[in-house]
Amino acid sequence: MEAQLVAIAGIYRTNKVPLPDPVLGKSAQVRLDGKKLVIDAIP
Repeated sequence: MEAQLVAIAGIYRTNKVPLPDPVLGKSAQVRLDGKKLVIDAIP
C-alpha cells in the first residue's frame, strides 16, 4: 500500500503519517472501526 489519501465516511489518513511497516508496499485492507481507520496487510 502506498496511497496518498485513504478515506471512509469522512475519516481520512494522508501520507504525512507513515504507514506501518507490515502494510507498506503490500496489498492491504482498510476498514473503519468506530472513528478510526484500521489498515491490515492481506497475506
